[in-house]
Amino acid sequence: MTIIRTVHDKSNPYVMLNKASLWDTQLPLEAVGLWARLMSRPDNWEVRTSEIQKSCQIGKDKARAILKILIEIYF
Repeated sequence: MTIIRTVHDKSNPYVMLNKASLWDTQLPLEAVGLWARLMSRPDNWEVRTSEIQKSCQIGKDKARAILKILIEIYF
């Protein structure tokens, strides 16, 4: 799936998401939620498991498992 990012900043704080990804039956709901959060981050933001753990209130193993699902499906 191609990812097309749009500008989102203080003057345009909205995120456009592909509806197909939100309803992808290969993705568990927790992976859809994390994907949506990741897409809302700035272009130069780097994915860090520790930050995902803190913001989502999940453990390291859970964060890594969800990221693994997203990587397998989208990359």
